Amino acid sequence: MNMDDEIVRMFTVYSNVHDMLIDRKYLDVISGIYVTTKEEFVEKFVKLGTVDKEAMNFVRMNTTKRSTPSYIYVCFSTEMSIGIKPLAKITERITASKMTHCLLVYPGNITSAAKKYVEKSNKIKIEVFSEEELGVNITKHKLMPLHYVLTDKERYAWLGESKISENQLPRILMSDPMARYYGMRRGDIVRIMRKSDTGGLYMMYRICN
Repeated sequence: MNMDDEIVRMFTVYSNVHDMLIDRKYLDVISGIYVTTKEEFVEKFVKLGTVDKEAMNFVRMNTTKRSTPSYIYVCFSTEMSIGIKPLAKITERITASKMTHCLLVYPGNITSAAKKYVEKSNKIKIEVFSEEELGVNITKHKLMPLHYVLTDKERYAWLGESKISENQLPRILMSDPMARYYGMRRGDIVRIMRKSDTGGLYMMYRICN
């Protein structure tokens, strides 16, 4: 892959990460650089003919609950294979910064041991996405229905109004691409809106498991 193609690829990955977090309501960039054009990306992140992935790291803040804002640290790894050591280093860095949520973007593969480390991590929440996964924004595919994750307040209100118990709802797995995109937690309820054959929107609800 030539350098121009690599720049376009990484700019796409970088942009899709930001779009994903904006969709999760992490609207404010409080650390790092946010650019929206390829030209700005080259100016800020391409050094000596190489994409400087460490310079791309950033922190976003979710202020939908003004009294208790939440933060997410995004780390673009330079390690081709993610094992226990890189994850342990990231955990130390995030813990030292007093944040509890990290999204790690890696270029190659992740070991099975590292996956278990992520699942069992109790110090911080770690999400892992490959650059390949973030090469496209799945929400923009024309066949993908609109997903909306209910807030806690909306969730309790809908359950009360619908008279439906949680165990009656169809499931969406936490490993589902859309569940991962929106960072769904176990117990979250997502509203899925599809276009019906007769026009208008058809809504269904699923619970994350």
